[in-house]
Amino acid sequence: MAKKNRQVTSAAPTRKQLSRNEKEQKQLRLLYIGAGVLAAIIVVILGIGLYQELVAKPRRALATVAGVPVRADAFSKMLAYTRLNLENNRSQITQQMASLGSSTTDKDTLQYITQYYQQQLEYIDTQLENAPAQVLQDMIDDELVRQETTRLNLAVSEQEITDEIEIQFGFDRNPPTPTPTPVTATLPITVTPTPTLAPMTEEEFKTRFGETLTFLGDEVGFSEAEVRNLFRNDLLRRKLQEHLEAQVPTTALQIHARHILLETQEDADKALARVKAGEDFATVAQEVSTDESTKESGGDLGWFPLGQMVADFEKVAFNTPVGQISEVVPTEFGFHIIKVEERDENRALDEYALQQAKSGVLDTWLEGQRTSPDVVRLVAAEDLPNS
Repeated sequence: MAKKNRQVTSAAPTRKQLSRNEKEQKQLRLLYIGAGVLAAIIVVILGIGLYQELVAKPRRALATVAGVPVRADAFSKMLAYTRLNLENNRSQITQQMASLGSSTTDKDTLQYITQYYQQQLEYIDTQLENAPAQVLQDMIDDELVRQETTRLNLAVSEQEITDEIEIQFGFDRNPPTPTPTPVTATLPITVTPTPTLAPMTEEEFKTRFGETLTFLGDEVGFSEAEVRNLFRNDLLRRKLQEHLEAQVPTTALQIHARHILLETQEDADKALARVKAGEDFATVAQEVSTDESTKESGGDLGWFPLGQMVADFEKVAFNTPVGQISEVVPTEFGFHIIKVEERDENRALDEYALQQAKSGVLDTWLEGQRTSPDVVRLVAAEDLPNS
């Protein structure tokens, strides 16, 4: 009798096996979730890093002026532009030094010029070293000027900027008509008219300006708008300078004084004893003063307002009564004895004094504004970006 085939069936998983499988599946899901979270964190970190490097860092403020930021990206471009100009100056001086031997044969002259060029190169090195701090100061000053000119309604138009660019590039839209200039020579056959240099054409100007824009774009990263803004800043400074000059008074407290200048305290004491004993001040000045520019006139300094002499000299001179003689006054130039001849509380300034007073008004104004609470430096000078 044939045997029946038995149907083989797999045994059902036990409860223990089911529990283990569920645990393994759960662990696997957690592993996938963890890997996904880790990947997301990495992406976020990379994104934050890129944002900080490409967006936040360039936009961060190095300083603020009445809340207006001086941004790091603009600072980096101005720093590169400043260094480019300084390096160009260095290159020109170096080339001039190299050509000295062929153009100058006098030994003393050659030595003098060489020393002068060396001093210029040393000055450039100092400027390069201090460039980050100076560039930030210049940008703060530009913003101070911009805000003040806005307050005063002193604007610069786009046409004014264009006109200034044309002037700087030597382009004149209305040049004089070139005329030949006759040249007299000893030999008639060489007499030829010498025309003036042909003025730059508009096409030449556009070409040169375009080349400059391309160069500055490649070397510094400036756009045309940023280049034009350089000219705008200069024009705004000029307008503020003119506005401040108009406020300078044309009269001021002035004194008319004489002085005797000596090299040592001992010599000054001797001269002071002579004038106090009754000797004529002008005569003593003619005899012993070392100031060659005033000695012959008896030490006469003429009329002058505050700000023309060194501070220590002025402090004594303007506090000495008319007709009186000061004690010995030491300054960086030596030892002075001062006699005040006249005093006028409201004397008209001469042209030199007036121009001197006007020339420094913008610098004086900026010095006062730099210490304003509105100017906030957010980065120390030693921590400024170097590129």
